[in-house]
Amino acid sequence: MGNRSIGRLILIKNSIVLAEVFNNIDNYINTFDGTRFVGEIGTYVSIYELGRTLIAEVLSAESSQHASNAPLAKPNASRIISLRLIGEITNSEFFFGVSKMPLLYSEIHIVTNEELNVMLDVSNSEITVSDSNTRVSKFSLGKSVLFSEYDVKVDLDKFFGYHSAIFGNTGSVINNVPNATTALPSLNFVSLI
Repeated sequence: MGNRSIGRLILIKNSIVLAEVFNNIDNYINTFDGTRFVGEIGTYVSIYELGRTLIAEVLSAESSQHASNAPLAKPNASRIISLRLIGEITNSEFFFGVSKMPLLYSEIHIVTNEELNVMLDVSNSEITVSDSNTRVSKFSLGKSVLFSEYDVKVDLDKFFGYHSAIFGNTGSVINNVPNATTALPSLNFVSLI
């Protein structure tokens, strides 16, 4: 059990993944990256496998009682967390979706800052197109609720490479065009459809 290891997988069934938190783990642990809460809903855990790191989101937490028929036995409980696999890190790049399910009894770990950096892609949001020209490749939507030191960013190439739509009330586009042009001063055009 390593410094960040908090439990192990006990059920893998279709899209359902359950993990049992080790009994000696409190509600939080101190790591090199700071204090991290264990089993907090909405946080991430990592599962290390050969050549890849799976990233899962904690969906729920519950207590599982273990009854014993032995005389004078104390009740024993363990924490069970439900996980949703959201993606994997391969060769320092994050991909949504999982190519194959993890193995039963694999250990789960508190996610590291390095994994968060790869997953939330906090790298440079401007890329060089030619000698003196750059273009915005990502823009920030705001701060993450769970990880306040990270901006929530949208990769423009990936976002518009898939089908996407922006919905709003009548007149909302007209009201927000000036905001968009001041937020992105190097914006050359605005497309209204």
